[in-house]
Amino acid sequence: MRKKISQSIQAKTFLSMLTLLAACCIIIYGMVLVFLPRNYHTELEGQVTSDFYDLVEIMKRNGWEESSDSLLEFSMTNSASVEINDDNGNNLFSVNFADMENLDTSAPP
Repeated sequence: MRKKISQSIQAKTFLSMLTLLAACCIIIYGMVLVFLPRNYHTELEGQVTSDFYDLVEIMKRNGWEESSDSLLEFSMTNSASVEINDDNGNNLFSVNFADMENLDTSAPP
């Protein structure tokens, strides 16, 4: 078998191209594995920061009572938990879209 491969130019070409393609695929996959999560995290962080500053401006302009729709939208868009407390620590407003998998859909007792 080895003798047949070593004498055949087609077999040598096929095996060398197969090796080169496999090596290129491994290199590209490795690069995607290394760089994509870092870039995705940076982009996601920038989006949340931008949305947060926009939310703060809306709340300064309208107050938190009038901005409840914006708070809900921010929470849903960014999978965030939002809580507004008064000076005494009493919870005035709370919404949590951060952990939708663990929602209890049963009726309250």
